[in-house]
Amino acid sequence: MKTTEDTVRQAYVVRNIHARHTVTMLYAGIDISLRRGQTLALLDGTTMHAEVCTVRDALPKDELKQLLHVLRERRVSVVAIDSPLKVSSLLLTDPKVRNMYAVPEKQGSKGLVYAKYRVCDFEMIRRALPLYQVAGEEERAAGWMRVGFDLARALRAAGYCEPAHATDSGATLLEVFPHAAFCALLGHLPSRKSTVDGARARRDALSAAGVSVEVTGTHDDLDALAGALTAMRWQRGEGCAFGHPPEGLIVLPVPRAQVRDRYVKPDLAAPGVA
Repeated sequence: MKTTEDTVRQAYVVRNIHARHTVTMLYAGIDISLRRGQTLALLDGTTMHAEVCTVRDALPKDELKQLLHVLRERRVSVVAIDSPLKVSSLLLTDPKVRNMYAVPEKQGSKGLVYAKYRVCDFEMIRRALPLYQVAGEEERAAGWMRVGFDLARALRAAGYCEPAHATDSGATLLEVFPHAAFCALLGHLPSRKSTVDGARARRDALSAAGVSVEVTGTHDDLDALAGALTAMRWQRGEGCAFGHPPEGLIVLPVPRAQVRDRYVKPDLAAPGVA
């Protein structure tokens, strides 16, 4: 049940984030949730000033309506979502695709390894960046992913478009994976984001990239900010993408040459780059 405090905060943050009007390029990062509300970060590409709010309402569909209103009103250039944008095509069940992406041909306890992951997921996992499986059917997907699917559909209808290929910097609708984004920025695995050290490392990574960050921000705020930074760098040709474009790409906020083969804790030997 939505509390009075939630209602007041929602009203405040939505009015506050509507209040600024600018002619500079704005980039959005959105951290998706089924129950905690949708966290939106807006990054000004000129000043690097960031605004963050969490939109809460009775139902996710109502939260998405508010998000869309803000994105439209603020004329956001690129939107990066911390969620898959659509269901998996299950391409890694195809031997030809597995061979194309050098996926190991071995059996696990549940059958052929990685068969239920997308190509972009495999590219993350092999770098020690695990993430959730994406179902091949929407009704079988996790609830928070279905919220992401709904938002992506609404944004496509509003004119935003996904990358047609791995260097399509003109794309305006991106899938991001903030944990991988922070690892790419730092060059190593940080502590868990729920810890003091982990939060500090993420704030430091954003600050080093020029993003103004509130010390009191939640890990959802930091994830949304990582998405906004990724959106900006992608449009400027300073990011990279992994995956099979028709199925989905995960975008990172660094050039491909800076992405490591595997991410480890900083006290371990650093691996090479991809």
